[in-house]
Amino acid sequence: MLQHFDIVKRILVLSTLVLTLLSCQKGVVLINGWDNDDINESGSNNQTDKDKVQMNFNATLFNQFTRSLADTTSAIDTERLATIYAYTVGKNSTLFAAVNYKSESVGALSPVTSPMYLAPNTYSLYAVGVNDANAVVPTFTNGIANNLQNGMDYIWDGIWNVDPIGTQDTITITFKHCCTQMLVDLVVQDDITINSVTSVTISPPDTTSVEWSLFDSGAISPATSINTHNADRVYMGFKKTAFGFRSAYVMLPITVAEKTDILCEFVLTIDNESSNRTYQLEIPVYENAMKAGVAYLYNVTLQRDTLLFDGVDMTDWNVIDVNGNPIIPIQVD
Repeated sequence: MLQHFDIVKRILVLSTLVLTLLSCQKGVVLINGWDNDDINESGSNNQTDKDKVQMNFNATLFNQFTRSLADTTSAIDTERLATIYAYTVGKNSTLFAAVNYKSESVGALSPVTSPMYLAPNTYSLYAVGVNDANAVVPTFTNGIANNLQNGMDYIWDGIWNVDPIGTQDTITITFKHCCTQMLVDLVVQDDITINSVTSVTISPPDTTSVEWSLFDSGAISPATSINTHNADRVYMGFKKTAFGFRSAYVMLPITVAEKTDILCEFVLTIDNESSNRTYQLEIPVYENAMKAGVAYLYNVTLQRDTLLFDGVDMTDWNVIDVNGNPIIPIQVD
């Protein structure tokens, strides 16, 4: 009997030592530390509501401008969805709240159901969003989201050391673009008239194995190849310009090991002809890497029977409307 007691005692001592060592490790983060039942509909855990502070959020969107060599922010546009996560700060960091918001008015986020309430503590906030109010914001498991798709303007921001008991009950979130933007300017020769544009499509990056990190500055791991299946080509939005028209599309970042082309197809009518013409052109991935937050402008010239590729440059991020069509900015060269 005594021998059995000694064995139990030794097990308890060893267990205590293991727990002590784990608690002393730096950087230990318990992701999704609360059980699902501990998060209520407002996103807060089931601790007492006493002294909790309602959080309010304004939102801007960071845009990189390469022409002026300056970076600016603008008020977030409408019809965006976002999820805001609040993690307690410390070696045993845990998820305290996760609340969905929508930009129903320019520059402000409104809770989809109930607002976020935070108890007295210090928090790290992570906000992720998309540009489609009818879509679903990706969910994160252990800080990673997959099943990403092209065409979504994924955005992210992180804010640290938030103290809701102080003056930080209203937070301004400055989102950044986590994807890349592809722009195609089609310039028409003087003797050609475009009557209508039916579609502009491209072969997009392959989404296989692409992941989005909630904690690593919102980075999306780049795709490594282009999807070459015709059935997987995607539609670009487009809008008329003074010299032809511009097409725009937001896609996942991509990095390739060697020169890789993107197939671009235009279906349009010219010179009052009775049927559409289809033009195809292969254009390269810019320097083998199209990076997050950057727009790439491809210049193409339409001749009567062919297209000519005239080069590609990094340029300003082009705002697009809810239908994916570019809002043509006034460029100052």
